[in-house]
Amino acid sequence: MHQDKLTRLLFPLFVLCLFTLSLGQFSVIYKFNEGSIYLFDILITLFDFIGLLFLLGVKKSARVPLPMLFLLAFCALGVTSLVFTPLNLEPVEFLTSASYLVRFLSYVLFAFITWNLIKLEVFQVDKIQRVIVYTGLFLFLAGLFQLIVLPDLETLDPLLGWDPHKNRMVSTFFDPNFLGMYFVVCLA
Repeated sequence: MHQDKLTRLLFPLFVLCLFTLSLGQFSVIYKFNEGSIYLFDILITLFDFIGLLFLLGVKKSARVPLPMLFLLAFCALGVTSLVFTPLNLEPVEFLTSASYLVRFLSYVLFAFITWNLIKLEVFQVDKIQRVIVYTGLFLFLAGLFQLIVLPDLETLDPLLGWDPHKNRMVSTFFDPNFLGMYFVVCLA
């Protein structure tokens, strides 16, 4: 019964994670120093926690695919370089650096759990693909709206830190490169 509840919760939570990711800068909850905490950071962490509970309760053991080992090795290298850095980091700088590492690790865990849920046939690949395409379509429509309403980011306050893009689609990400990368994922 416990596993059934977790199973019913996982896919809607997965969809919510991707939708809030497509909200981009509009999902900022808290800004600090050089970083931000986004709603999708919290939802992905929740997904990771519930997904791990689910995988621990499944009789079949979860597997770690080879590419994931490289990502985990990268995380270990990141932790090592942060702990043994020759730089004299202020506590705020250390915590900011550590927060990016924690975020990356939570994304790796998200991928690991999603991969295992597909292998266990809890998630269907076609449904995941549909969600990715729908979020890409949302980003495209939001980008068209942005091009009409705000085609020149130079009009924004420079203290906000946005690059001065002009006549480029930035959508909710406020960055044409991240938006383009997401579109490539959608097309793939």
